[in-house]
Amino acid sequence: MLPSLTKEEKDNANIFYTNILNNMEKELSNILTNMYFENIWTKNIIFNSEYISKSSDVSILKDAFKDFKALLICPGPTLEYSIKKIKNNRESFIVICVDTAYSVLCKNNIIPDFVVTVDGGFFNSLDFIYESADFPYLIMDIACNKIIPKRLENKTNIIRFSSNENLELIKYINDYTAISALNTSSTVASTMIDFAYYTGFKDVLLIGFDNSYPFYQRHIKHTLSYEYMINKTNKIKTFESYYFNTIKNNTNIDVYPPTEFVFENQIEYFKSFKDKYKNMNIKRLTYDAVKIEYIEEGNIDDFVFDRNMALNIADKKYKENDKTNIKEAFKKLKTILEEFKIEILNIYNEAKNNNDEEKINNIYDTSIKTIKTYQEKANILKTILSSTMMMSNRANSTKRNKLIFLLTETLSNVTYFLSRINIAIKKL
Repeated sequence: MLPSLTKEEKDNANIFYTNILNNMEKELSNILTNMYFENIWTKNIIFNSEYISKSSDVSILKDAFKDFKALLICPGPTLEYSIKKIKNNRESFIVICVDTAYSVLCKNNIIPDFVVTVDGGFFNSLDFIYESADFPYLIMDIACNKIIPKRLENKTNIIRFSSNENLELIKYINDYTAISALNTSSTVASTMIDFAYYTGFKDVLLIGFDNSYPFYQRHIKHTLSYEYMINKTNKIKTFESYYFNTIKNNTNIDVYPPTEFVFENQIEYFKSFKDKYKNMNIKRLTYDAVKIEYIEEGNIDDFVFDRNMALNIADKKYKENDKTNIKEAFKKLKTILEEFKIEILNIYNEAKNNNDEEKINNIYDTSIKTIKTYQEKANILKTILSSTMMMSNRANSTKRNKLIFLLTETLSNVTYFLSRINIAIKKL
């Protein structure tokens, strides 16, 4: 393959070549993943738009907690070591947790001060269904599952943000009201860290941030994941064997504590901590979890801070955003999408019974031009039609089949989102 190189040079070149292919594969995976999830996020934002007027933008807390200390809690198995300490000294700690740690903290009579949620899927919303304890503040990605704000409405103060400022619907809404961005790495734990940094905390301690499976467990006892596993077991298939087999299938089991690709892939992110969060000291309680050399070991006693100081500041700054033009924004969007739907339907009616190759080519060109014209009028179409256009363009089929696929999928997607926008308008 590389005859003029030495064996060492060939090996290095092959490693370099493999890395390039891996990076290309990763980028393609990210593109396809985003295409899938962007539609889910867009749908959730439409449904959650009614809570924009019932919430405050995260910008109200920008640098609000300067020089404060906080515990940042995840539901890893090693959280068990800190539960008693936090519970017995609850007023002495500011507690910020991820959504998956909320229910287990409440089960231990620890009510968090701030709960951070980002996931647009259904499973994470169950934490707020099976646990109903009131807590002061929900820090909510506007694209989270709609069940979460619905459950907490009139019980908890909602603070909204977006983890994807480049999402077309977010750009559109920002012309009517503020939805500020937190620069996350797409996990709820990293979002929690970003929230702490954004709001000015000087010292934070990561607890239960295990990034591994100490004790061959995924989460601390009584999390939803843990109880889900319990329900899967019986006398023959014990909890231990079920958990071990589940981990074994996805994990580097030859090391202890076991890790997996997703965790190992985050090492680069941890390396950036000191630069990214240069004004915030991040420490961690490791215990039996995998060591992360880029994060210093901490001591929970060094993070004592009067929680009421933070809550008093938040209470003074919090204000529901009741004067918004979101309804007007969606009405304008609805009008454009309805016009677009009529245009595409007319093109489809012309194409469906046409087999003339030249006419099909012309209709296809007209379709692409029409879509691109309306994508400039309503940027949401760039999101909801991105995968349709890519698949139509790449499909190994006749031009006519590509055209019919493009038109029918476009009509289907636009009709779906129009129905969601109509529901949102009625609620606004």
